[in-house]
Amino acid sequence: MKVIQRGIMKVVPCKMAEAMELNQKHMAITSRMGMPVSAMRSCRPFIGGEYMHTLIFEVE
Repeated sequence: MKVIQRGIMKVVPCKMAEAMELNQKHMAITSRMGMPVSAMRSCRPFIGGEYMHTLIFEVE
């Protein structure tokens, strides 16, 4: 059985760079704690109106 944890963050329009930086720090910390980097994915939609300021990350 495969379990996937998905997090969806709505970001204030001017703060996307900070959110991406915090997400990278989060991924670095979790990889230091033993989670394989290949199990982590993140994406950011570039089009789509209300979805433009959304950051999505998944962990298996």
